[in-house]
Amino acid sequence: MIYKKMEKTRRNPVLRVMLYLSSGLGAIISAYLVIKESYEPGYCPRIIDIPACYPVIVCYILVFISLFIDKRSARYIIFYTGTLTGLVIALWFSAGQLMSTRACPPLLHIPLCYGSLVLFAIILILGTIEVRKKRS
Repeated sequence: MIYKKMEKTRRNPVLRVMLYLSSGLGAIISAYLVIKESYEPGYCPRIIDIPACYPVIVCYILVFISLFIDKRSARYIIFYTGTLTGLVIALWFSAGQLMSTRACPPLLHIPLCYGSLVLFAIILILGTIEVRKKRS
């Protein structure tokens, strides 16, 4: 009985590592953008007169921090708040980039809003898989 209870709360290590890497990579790239924005104002596109790289780095940090929280309800709230907010921001700027109404800063000739969109989608999928595996 005790073994089953412990087994149920155990986390998948492969998914965990993938979540650590994806949220960490996003935070590092966003930190680069924040630094670049501090040296070259206007480098990041704006959301209500705030450079978009600031809320995006907060989203990645929220996701990363949520991976260390033991209380399930708090972990899910923080994880999904960071992931879904980041996904909406990335989707907004990716759509603007596609319609040529907004310009995202490039890295290796790829607009970073596309990279964030893909990264947040991966984080959402991996996080959802992990949640479902824990419930079953």
